[in-house]
Amino acid sequence: MKIVAWLLAPLRAVGDHQQLIATLVQNEVATIYSGTALSYAWAIVTPLVTVTVYTFIFSGVLKSSFESVTLGGQQINFTISLFAGLVMWEFFSSVIGKSSTIVTSRPNYVKKIVFPVVVLPIVTVGASIVQYLIGYLILLVVFIVVHPAVAWRILFAPFFLVPVILYASGLSWILASIGVFFRDISNAINPILQLLWFASAIFFPISSVPPNLQWIFWVNPIAACIDQCRRFVILGDSISWSLLLAHLLLGYLTACIGLAFFRRTRSSFADVL
Repeated sequence: MKIVAWLLAPLRAVGDHQQLIATLVQNEVATIYSGTALSYAWAIVTPLVTVTVYTFIFSGVLKSSFESVTLGGQQINFTISLFAGLVMWEFFSSVIGKSSTIVTSRPNYVKKIVFPVVVLPIVTVGASIVQYLIGYLILLVVFIVVHPAVAWRILFAPFFLVPVILYASGLSWILASIGVFFRDISNAINPILQLLWFASAIFFPISSVPPNLQWIFWVNPIAACIDQCRRFVILGDSISWSLLLAHLLLGYLTACIGLAFFRRTRSSFADVL
């Protein structure tokens, strides 16, 4: 019974506090864009400017391999491929980048016995999902314009984000807890994210990597999910269900471990803060 309760813990953490989480996510998203002249328009402007700059640099200047690689009998459109990978990466990096300071930036919540601190990492994940959906809607519009006949496939794009959400949730709980005791971890996260950024196949297909090194990208859940999303959504190719299932299971296991670790260390938060 303990193992069952342990496995169901992440679902219960969300289900038991869903109203509170929804309210905090709404406040978190509003805070991100409050006080700016364009307000929520930045959620659209930022990804468009980013993908435009990256397209120019990697496609126009560096001639990324997407320009010369054909998968599934179709020439890859660099901008769409880049956008599909970038919105997924931005979700993950947004969650991980904020995780180590989630608890330390809200000490008043920790000292309130009645407040469920465990929801704070979930709120960060939820706010990042909202930002992902905005980018996804932009991708949907672009896909309808460029490939209207097969635009229905883009509706399945969020499915490939699910394993990444699970991994990000588990890591967020772990990093939020560690960040309470070791404040230096926030300085280490950015360079690690930069290394992971290049190892996530955002600017090139995994098939362009030497065969003996491709396993590095397949074990990286972000790279694997980005590649599978591109193959199905953009090219209409078959996907590796065994690979996705493996990352779904490992992602959920990561979430269970992360939540258990957070709850184990929770009792010491108030003393440190």
